[in-house]
Formats: sequence, C-alpha cells, structure tokens
Amino acid sequence: SDGYSHEFADDTPSEEALLSMKSQEGRMWRNQELLGTDPLSLLTDYPNASALTTYRQELRDWPSTDDFPDTPPTWEN
Repeated sequence: SDGYSHEFADDTPSEEALLSMKSQEGRMWRNQELLGTDPLSLLTDYPNASALTTYRQELRDWPSTDDFPDTPPTWEN
C-alpha cells in the first residue's frame, strides 16, 4: 500500500442539483428570448403584436408553471 486511502468519489450530481441546473438553463433561455423580443415589442405596427405580447407574458410566467423547465413557451414569428 502507498499509504493513501483510495475511496471512490461519486461525482454524479444529485436529482436536486440536476433540477437546479436545468432550471437555471431554462431561465437563461427565457431571459434571452425576452431580450430578443424587446425591440419587437416596441414596434406599434408589428404584425400580430397581440401574439408577441402573449408570448412574452408566457415567458415571464413560465418559471411558476408546472411546465417549467421542461416545456418552454413557443411562438411563431
């Protein structure tokens, strides 16, 4: 023996850690979507502006739904 303990270290993330990472990724994606649609929301003559407004509200509400983080809102632009 070389005098060192050779215990196996399990680096597998816990279910809680995986959910936390997935939630963080979902929020980052959502924030990018909101940033990307900010300029469009300012256009008073944007085609189908009501659908855009609905999509942006769904993005804001998404983290508090049962679909988060697995099923993000969708929008056809």
